[in-house]
Amino acid sequence: YRLYSSAVYNDLFSEYTSPEIVRKPVEDLVLQLKTLNIDRLANFPFPTSPDLKAIHVAEQILIQLNALDSKSETKKITELGRRMSAFPINPRYSKMLVIAQENQDLLPYVIALVAALSVNEVLTTGQVKIEKDNQEININLDDLRRQWIGQGESLLLGDIMVLLKAVGALDHQNSKNDLSICTHYGIRPKAMTEIRKIRRQLIQIGKNIFSKFLKNISFEI
Repeated sequence: YRLYSSAVYNDLFSEYTSPEIVRKPVEDLVLQLKTLNIDRLANFPFPTSPDLKAIHVAEQILIQLNALDSKSETKKITELGRRMSAFPINPRYSKMLVIAQENQDLLPYVIALVAALSVNEVLTTGQVKIEKDNQEININLDDLRRQWIGQGESLLLGDIMVLLKAVGALDHQNSKNDLSICTHYGIRPKAMTEIRKIRRQLIQIGKNIFSKFLKNISFEI
């Protein structure tokens, strides 16, 4: 069986997939180039050049993040931008890490959240069966996540609080690194593995560059 005819395939489908650089936002690329003091990006010899509009949008986003100097003619990188560029992630997330390092109590949660936000499709939906008191019971994941949101100001975080609670709940219950427990919380095991890898990488980068980064906290977080 085919989902489309050979005529559709030949006439409407592109021969090659477009390069990623022309399909995705380029804020992280622009920030890295600015770190290398390459300020006039329109003249940079990209193998495949991103759209000039995409570069302009990326520069405006970085200006809003205070990573670039809006008063500079060529929008030079700021000191904050250089610190953000140390992390190989979306600049929005790297700014969260740079700012959060001033609060050692907050930083572990920000690292966990940034790692989770960097992974696609962390949570599953529907119902799960767990065994309790020698009986199988069904748990509706939506109901469970409504409880995670909590009350008061935590409601303002919405889905972000759900994601943080999901990762935190698994870490709290899972001291032996057994990913089978992911099912109980509606988390994809592969996603959790990726989150932990990213989290360790962010901690290692932060410790190598910033003296205050998790200064008094174990690497295994």
